[in-house]
Amino acid sequence: LVASDAKTVVIAFRGTEPTVPADIVTDINIFSRRTREGRVHAGFHQSVSDLYELAIAEAVRQGAQDKVVWVTGHSLGGAMAMVFSHRVTIENKMHPDGIVTFGQPLAVDRKICQYMIDEFKQNYVRFVNQWDPITR
Repeated sequence: LVASDAKTVVIAFRGTEPTVPADIVTDINIFSRRTREGRVHAGFHQSVSDLYELAIAEAVRQGAQDKVVWVTGHSLGGAMAMVFSHRVTIENKMHPDGIVTFGQPLAVDRKICQYMIDEFKQNYVRFVNQWDPITR
């Protein structure tokens, strides 16, 4: 979902729909995919790739180049939000002002994780339940 008002564009990715087989396949495709920057969970990488150009085009159509841009998601969507934000930033397609995820599973290796921390600092917030094994 891409939504906006006069000052802000929000790009939101949804979590796993248990009745959607493709979502289940995405979640369990835990093998990593090597990129120039490091390793990314293959299922999350593919899900972002499937929506990447469409999400960018819609954000631009809604004025992202002149507005504050936030990226968010829950669970699968949280992982996609992080992978999407990393990719648009390194490809200079857009630079989100912030990322907020909820119940986000781990999606990248330490190298990419450190890049995200360095690049977004306090504007990358990942909320997780300490007892949720999926987020670890």
